[in-house]
Amino acid sequence: MKPTITKSYLYEHVARIGKAISSPKRLELIELLAQGEKTVETLAEQARIDTSGVFYMNSGYGSAATAYGCRAWVNFNGTGTVAIRSSGNVSSITDSGTGSYALNFTNALTDTNYAWAASTRASASNYSWLSTQLAGTKTTTQIAFVNIQSTAGTLQDSSEVDVIIFR
Repeated sequence: MKPTITKSYLYEHVARIGKAISSPKRLELIELLAQGEKTVETLAEQARIDTSGVFYMNSGYGSAATAYGCRAWVNFNGTGTVAIRSSGNVSSITDSGTGSYALNFTNALTDTNYAWAASTRASASNYSWLSTQLAGTKTTTQIAFVNIQSTAGTLQDSSEVDVIIFR
């Protein structure tokens, strides 16, 4: 006598297969395996899988490299009443005087070993501007910096200040 396969039994097993391949990464691994035998190391490299939790991305030039996330960024008006236009992980800006600002992070950074850069725009001139960190003011919750108009060497407010934090 032949065993009978009911619809519910069939649907249950098809659903289990669907669940097993429901992840895009799993489908990518199946595709790589369909191309031929590969070692676990080769699969991990080609699928950009790292057990340490490091994220890799293909730059589009045929190589994969570690991707580092921007921990905080902000675009703000530094003249008059300081106003954030747009930001990520920045809760507020403290106006500490002409050309002097402090960025306050929404979520504290893990340590002070981060890199930061600022770009400013002059309101009505083509002067060179320089932003520099104030000594001892780089913490996990804040970074303070000044905006210097380089030809005069004086602190100046700026109509547009852009700051990025990477770690």
